[in-house]
Amino acid sequence: MWIYLIITVLLLVAELIYFKIADQLKLVVRPEQKNFQQRTTWRGGGVIFYMAALIYCIWYGFPYPWFFAGLTVAAITGFANDMHPLKEWRRKLLISSGLLLMFMELGLFTDYPLWYIIPALVVCVAVINSYRNMNKINGITGAYSFVVIIILAYLNQKFTPFTDQRFLYIILLSIIIFSFFNFRYKAVSFSGMVGSASIGLIVLFLVGKLILVTQDISHLVLLLVYGMDTLLSAIHGLIRHREKGCPHFQYVYQIIVYKLNFPQIFVSAIYAAAQAIIFAGYELFYPYRWWYLGIVILLLTVAYITFIRKHCNLIHHTHK
Repeated sequence: MWIYLIITVLLLVAELIYFKIADQLKLVVRPEQKNFQQRTTWRGGGVIFYMAALIYCIWYGFPYPWFFAGLTVAAITGFANDMHPLKEWRRKLLISSGLLLMFMELGLFTDYPLWYIIPALVVCVAVINSYRNMNKINGITGAYSFVVIIILAYLNQKFTPFTDQRFLYIILLSIIIFSFFNFRYKAVSFSGMVGSASIGLIVLFLVGKLILVTQDISHLVLLLVYGMDTLLSAIHGLIRHREKGCPHFQYVYQIIVYKLNFPQIFVSAIYAAAQAIIFAGYELFYPYRWWYLGIVILLLTVAYITFIRKHCNLIHHTHK
């Protein structure tokens, strides 16, 4: 237990030092008219996720070298983007490079047909982009990731061991510390692209290992709530060609926060709770999991369409 106490202190000190560095580098977010922040906040506080993985690797002898190499590429890319926005193609190319290194750790290049790589890469890039879009909603990155990692730790300990439990605990500590500064009405820090890329790749690695060990792709249920919001929002954006849809508010949580004026941390808590409840149902009905997932996906789709029909026209008219 004392090891986790030491690591907690190290992570907290690292985060506080980063805030000092962020001041010098002017990595701050200024209040905007449509942003509910009432204070200047530091950008890039999510670097603590990378620091947690680094501490774990140093402490326990780099058990996942290719994964950590990919995580380092993703974190450096994210930090560079926080410093000065990179061109989209360059950012995605670098993130994809990090993901390919992660795939090497997972054995996708040696143990599975090579045609698996392309769909896996597309899904993983989409997940990283989804995490990036969470960035300016207080608490959603930490709350959602906390639920996912807690579930993974539960599965790893009680059912099928697929990774080092200590790694999961250390990542949880980093999420708790980050959430202390972010899960607030007036956030002290945002994750930044460095945080989004880091925690996104960590979650993908862990969920990927679980799926490959169990040979059960239904464990993607761990990404279902936010994944469905992202997927349906993307489809809606394509159908409406954006200029005819809801500019800047294509995600449900953005509409709820920015147009319906719900507190950001309330929305973050609802998303995290919804994911936890859906997984609880998945566990309860595991023998019938594919039927369960089909019903949940259908219900989420209907809920999304109903919500958008009710609120998207209002948003469209307010931007005319």
